[in-house]
Amino acid sequence: MLPIQFSHANGFPAGSYEYFFSLLHPHPVSAVPAFGLGKWQITDSWEPLVDELIHETVHRHTGPVIGIGHSLGGILTLLAASRRPELFRQVILLDPPILGRDLRLLIRLMRVLRLHEQAIPLVRKALTRRDHFDSREAATAHWHSKAFFQHFHPRSFEDYVAHALIPAPAGGFTLAIPKTLEAKIFSLTPHTPPTTPTQVPVDYLYAVPGGAVPAQVIQRYKRRYPHIRFTPVQGGHMFPLEQPDETAQLILSLIRPA
Repeated sequence: MLPIQFSHANGFPAGSYEYFFSLLHPHPVSAVPAFGLGKWQITDSWEPLVDELIHETVHRHTGPVIGIGHSLGGILTLLAASRRPELFRQVILLDPPILGRDLRLLIRLMRVLRLHEQAIPLVRKALTRRDHFDSREAATAHWHSKAFFQHFHPRSFEDYVAHALIPAPAGGFTLAIPKTLEAKIFSLTPHTPPTTPTQVPVDYLYAVPGGAVPAQVIQRYKRRYPHIRFTPVQGGHMFPLEQPDETAQLILSLIRPA
């Protein structure tokens, strides 16, 4: 079976998807544990993250892979496949945030004015995240009380708690993906439509009604990218972690024969 190279959403280490990965059997899954750490630090674009994904794909696999990415990971996978199409047999995107024209123009203006880090709601939200807990139990109770996690599959929530925390230098636990890195990644969301690899089959799974991209923008991109196969998924943006069984079954049905 073809191997899968998976790329995670911003703020969610790849280990958060362990249960989801198990459902993609018999395809073996590999993933960057957390983008943007170590030598792959970002400065003014997502390009180092694309470099990291390409490096990981080249060094882990001897032939083309199925590239699957959720949210941030979807855009990184699309950009990697556009730059190095020979590395990918197929690309499956899980609700990637390809922005509409008006939002792209707004973000571009905010960057010119150097206001993007203050003006983008996801950046502000990331910076206000609680990032220290005395114990894993305290973190579990805190996150369990948040509306954001209410629809997570129990196994996905357990995976997130297990992988989202690392020991803090002064004791207790902190976030494995620092909130400052999460905010930086959000602040550098591309404001130009990504190029797409016409020689690699691409599937775009978009959430309805709670996805990252409004319905009217999806319709616009269906016309702009006729070579991409668009498939709606009932649910919200986090559907791979909220509905992992159904999402895995859908992905398996979309994988094209080698």
